[in-house]
Amino acid sequence: MPVVNSDDLVHFKRPSLELPKIDRSFIQNMLADRQHLAIVEGVMGLSKTFHCTVVAKGVETDTQAQRLIELGCFVGQGNNVTKAMPLSELGAWMKEYTSSDRPT
Repeated sequence: MPVVNSDDLVHFKRPSLELPKIDRSFIQNMLADRQHLAIVEGVMGLSKTFHCTVVAKGVETDTQAQRLIELGCFVGQGNNVTKAMPLSELGAWMKEYTSSDRPT
């Protein structure tokens, strides 16, 4: 199980180019494991206190995305939206995605 150490927490206190991130293992298990959900909730609480944005890594399902939104996490990465793609394909994909009926 991933460990949260004090080096990770420095992102809340000091502005950085790198946003604090919630490890994919917590995201993948938060719906089934109360302790993982508690960690996600705790990180989101810290982010609100310090007015910073958190990135949820490994968002794979709409249910995970919805729960994260309910917790105030609006930035995620993972295969829920799309698989990784070459930068050269990103513009066309974004155009198609934003014109679709998929919820944002």
